[in-house]
Amino acid sequence: MAATFLSWLLTVNGAIALSYLYYTRIVKKQKYGLEMAAVILFCPVAGAFCLAGAHLISGFLKDKEPDYEHLSFRKDKRVSVRPADTEAAYYMAPFEDILRLGSNSEKRIALLRILKQERHKTISYITNALGDEDTETSHYAASAVLSYTQERGGTISRLVEEYKKSDGSLEKARLAAEYIRDYLDSGTLSQWEKIGYERLIWEVMEAAILAGEEEATGQDYRMLIRACRGMGEEQKAQLWGETYLERFPQDEGAYLILLPLYYDLGEKEEFFRLLNRLKESEIMLSREGIAQLRFWMGL
Repeated sequence: MAATFLSWLLTVNGAIALSYLYYTRIVKKQKYGLEMAAVILFCPVAGAFCLAGAHLISGFLKDKEPDYEHLSFRKDKRVSVRPADTEAAYYMAPFEDILRLGSNSEKRIALLRILKQERHKTISYITNALGDEDTETSHYAASAVLSYTQERGGTISRLVEEYKKSDGSLEKARLAAEYIRDYLDSGTLSQWEKIGYERLIWEVMEAAILAGEEEATGQDYRMLIRACRGMGEEQKAQLWGETYLERFPQDEGAYLILLPLYYDLGEKEEFFRLLNRLKESEIMLSREGIAQLRFWMGL
């Protein structure tokens, strides 16, 4: 009895599915219908009910007229589409891309916009325009760089003079060295000029540290060692690095500045001795320190 009923149900269900497929694809000549026919076929009873419910809802909505009486014409609900501000969007692009892809007038406008900003924050962008094929753009950039170098050179001379008059003040030395370092990082100096300014930092910081060693900080030593390396004076850098480590054995900076120095000098024994000392120490490493330690341990 149950088998007969099931067989009858499946037969009727299959007939409904085939009838629906025939009606949609042959009679109505529509492209849809295959998916719904499959649902009816593989989901007996439920598929047929879904089809009937969908048609009832569709018929109800189709015959319903819009409610014009309550239709809103409020302006704040309207969606307005404004054309894109292509000019503003263009100048949000990296300055390097404007130099590479922009027209001459666009390069000049972009450079002038940069020149209106604080010069020390934008000098690296300006130097990129020095060799531009547009002579007016490169002229603007050259004038700005010249003005910047004259201003920086004058300030450096004043700061160094103030340091010399202060009888070896570490505070004055730091101020001068930090200002020179910022100038070195601007990208406006030639290689020989860089070496000259590195030497100036070395002279100022070494004299200040020797005059007030008890007041010197780890940052002072790092600034001095970086200047020594910038001059190519690796032996001086090693001497001051070991002095730094002796004075501040719990400062991760001493390890992080000596490890690459020993590696570059080929001091294999000193390198691994210092690396093991750092691994066995109780120093709380920063994120940079952990990254460097992992790097050196991977060698």
